[in-house]
Amino acid sequence: MPRKRKSDPSLYAWDEENMKAAVMAHLKDGIPIRTAATLHAVQKSTLSRYCKAYSASADEEKVAFRFTPRYDVKKVFSSEKIHSNLIFYFHHE
Repeated sequence: MPRKRKSDPSLYAWDEENMKAAVMAHLKDGIPIRTAATLHAVQKSTLSRYCKAYSASADEEKVAFRFTPRYDVKKVFSSEKIHSNLIFYFHHE
């Protein structure tokens, strides 16, 4: 029977400051990605993706670089559309 892996939920609860500190520790200080991820409590694969995106961005873009995910990019419906559909659904029964 396959075993279920026990994941550490604290790795998924990173914030912008932790990610920024981890990216800067890797790129500026030369700390390996695995070590920086462990020190700042972020996932290694996520840190690797943010380091790659930060180093590929231009110098003027680095000032306004976001160290948080942008969930609104992949939305199918806007929040207003979802709200209006829910109101329509519940009032017409």
